Amino acid sequence: MKKILFVLMFIGLASSFSAYSVEERFRNGCELIYSTINLEDREESISLYKKDQVAYFRNDTAFVVAVTFDHDLDPFWRADELQHLPIEGQFAYDIAEKIIYASAGKLYESYWKDEAWTAGKSLKIKMKDKKEDGSNLPKAKDIQAIFNPTLTKDGKRLFFSAVSKGQVDRGLDLWCSELNGKGEWEMPRHLGFDVNSDANEDFPFVVGDTLLYFSSDRPGGLGWDLYYIDLREQNPTVKFSVLSTVGDELGLVIVEDRVHVISNKRGNNDIYKAQLPPRKRKMVKGDDAVAKAENKKTDGVVSLKKAESEGKEIQADIPEVKKDSIYIASIKSAAENESSEKITENISGTFDKRIFYFDLNDDRLSSRYDKDFDQLMDFINKNPDKKFLISGFTDVRGTEEYNLELSKRRAKRVYNVLCKRGVNPKRLMFVGLGTQGLVIKNAKDESEHQKNRRVEIRLVD
Repeated sequence: MKKILFVLMFIGLASSFSAYSVEERFRNGCELIYSTINLEDREESISLYKKDQVAYFRNDTAFVVAVTFDHDLDPFWRADELQHLPIEGQFAYDIAEKIIYASAGKLYESYWKDEAWTAGKSLKIKMKDKKEDGSNLPKAKDIQAIFNPTLTKDGKRLFFSAVSKGQVDRGLDLWCSELNGKGEWEMPRHLGFDVNSDANEDFPFVVGDTLLYFSSDRPGGLGWDLYYIDLREQNPTVKFSVLSTVGDELGLVIVEDRVHVISNKRGNNDIYKAQLPPRKRKMVKGDDAVAKAENKKTDGVVSLKKAESEGKEIQADIPEVKKDSIYIASIKSAAENESSEKITENISGTFDKRIFYFDLNDDRLSSRYDKDFDQLMDFINKNPDKKFLISGFTDVRGTEEYNLELSKRRAKRVYNVLCKRGVNPKRLMFVGLGTQGLVIKNAKDESEHQKNRRVEIRLVD
């Protein structure tokens, strides 16, 4: 009976995104890489949000990041619009209807209205059924607490983990509710004991409406590992995911071919990234521009003008920065450096910018920078109502990918110091630009390379 129930829940699902297309492509050489978005605190509760954006929490503060073409998460900003919602863990976002489904022991929904999220209200969902199915599966009426909802792309199936009465010793199990033709959420159905084990199943995430990923600490694993089922199978078989690491995986999101996983493989909850090898696609009329955009080599920077045309909201926290102004300001600022004045041994600057210089292949800030940061804090404090963009750069030596990572680390290092010195994170944004915006394009000696290895902090409004 439990298998029949499971089949009825997912019969009719169809998609080209199969288990093979994800798992096999990852076996062909991809690996999870530590993301430059991580700070020293815990990153957790990762969720899809808006158009190609990812939301997560750090010390109970919500942040939003854009998934860039180099598949990293950059830049990031505080998502104050999420702070008042009853979100504990991950949430589900319906991009078509602009609805957030969140949980704090029970399910809530919130609507986007007047450029803000409405206060979360209890989601109306059937919890009792007049007809008993006669199976030995847990009943919806016995659910005691609900966690970590996720939504199919069509917005019609809501998955979540839950603890039910009489099943406490089993821990968390996975459930699903379907939206009927009347716009009502039907009674949740337990996914059955073929999927749920005697351990915990949590952090579900649906890919392409066909794959259901989740984390579980079931026996035979190395802790909390990632598993998946293909929802199109009549009798879904739980399979171990190659996305699992030596640490605990506590959630993931997949945006097209880009994957981000929360893992503690380094001892702390951090975000890891990977990009699937591109799928072969059949070209159709109108695909030329898309194909060129996908195949174009970039330095990891999303042009804000391009992002805007694709519906990406790059910087919601700094509304004054529009179109390509962040990108243009960072690149064009290189020319302004010629007129900069030396402030200390390690800093030069203009009236609206300060420039830090770095040693070759290094992102560290030694104690010799202490007085330099005093000067920088003086600059920031004299502009109490302003926001600042922190841009990292490298010289041309090294690979494109390595230089991009190094530039982000440099920018993030300065960001961390400023936050620890009391600067409100809402006033700051950082980005790595690699070798773009060279001060000296054909540097020959070390003194010329030095001018390219820098972090710039400039006013953006």
